[in-house]
Amino acid sequence: MRCQLTQTLGQRIFGVGSVIVHSSDKTNPECELKNIKNPFEVKELIHNQVEQMKRENRMRMGEFLNGDEGEDFEE
Repeated sequence: MRCQLTQTLGQRIFGVGSVIVHSSDKTNPECELKNIKNPFEVKELIHNQVEQMKRENRMRMGEFLNGDEGEDFEE
């Protein structure tokens, strides 16, 4: 996933921008959020949320795999 921020001159005048989210999803590879306030903050929020979800999913997958083996691993 990748986020891109764009601002036209008109958007800059009104203090808005567009955030384009690029995904590896084949059905919807691109999502554009147009004319949003605080586009820099929104871009960072999206990025941070995606990174958090990636970390959580990796942990869950590891717990699932470790649970099937019947062994407990402590870090």
